Amino acid sequence: TTEAKTAGSPHEPLRVNTELSPEPSTMSIDTIIEEKDVTLATLAVELERATMANEAQGDRSLYVSEAGMFPFWVEIREGIRCILLHSYLEFVPECDEAERLELCDRINQKLYLPAVHVRRVEREGEPDSFRLVGNYPIYYRDGLFSSHFIRLCRLFSDGMKRVEAEFDPE
Repeated sequence: TTEAKTAGSPHEPLRVNTELSPEPSTMSIDTIIEEKDVTLATLAVELERATMANEAQGDRSLYVSEAGMFPFWVEIREGIRCILLHSYLEFVPECDEAERLELCDRINQKLYLPAVHVRRVEREGEPDSFRLVGNYPIYYRDGLFSSHFIRLCRLFSDGMKRVEAEFDPE
């Protein structure tokens, strides 16, 4: 069998510029976030309101790591109006290509969320390693219901827990 190691940990604390973000007290769980207002700062506020711990990872993503949840990243792909939820598990070096692909195929047949694929990780001076990457897109053209975003974050985390159970049943 293969063994799993969960995704890395955050490095920087979240800093939310409240001048650009709606005040948490004025937003409700049924809030529609206008397309132009879908930013990492706004999403961080929504995650915090839903009691989901998150930290900025530079200016490109948020790392969600609430206790009891499978950790994941939130990124915004502005060009296609998409929020991408993603995380990964690392394969042990002994796992061969056929085993990696078979596991990936089995998970994609069983689970709707997340979709998974195998990614090679190249590090200078070290042998290549492989990750089982899970991701899920949330499109926000014309806006986004905050409750929908939070629900999909929870479903994604639960889905990654199911992936982990398939990945390493022990």
